[in-house]
Amino acid sequence: MIYFNRIKNIKKTNSQQICIIAKFNATGMITNLWWDSLTVQSPSSINRKTYKTFKKVLRGTGSKTKGTVSVGTLSVPKGVRSAYLKTSGTQASSNNDGWGSLLNFSGSISMN
Repeated sequence: MIYFNRIKNIKKTNSQQICIIAKFNATGMITNLWWDSLTVQSPSSINRKTYKTFKKVLRGTGSKTKGTVSVGTLSVPKGVRSAYLKTSGTQASSNNDGWGSLLNFSGSISMN
């Protein structure tokens, strides 16, 4: 599951700083999560605007079976409560099994 949280409103601009968060829940210990790319876009399917693309993202999980990791931060217009997210090359690694592919995500995410 991937969602985003507002960090702060940026004064004197019409934008807000948000953090993309990935939540994981596995049957075995996960040591790392990897994405070739994560693209955050406006929620509208007409004239979809790309807010930011994160490339080659590696995040350590602390060898846990469940938890959250911060993917990165970006600025979006004030009032935005949802976005469209596309991922590619999603993988996870564990001490026992090495690297394995996970399902890529393409769809709407909302602010918690």
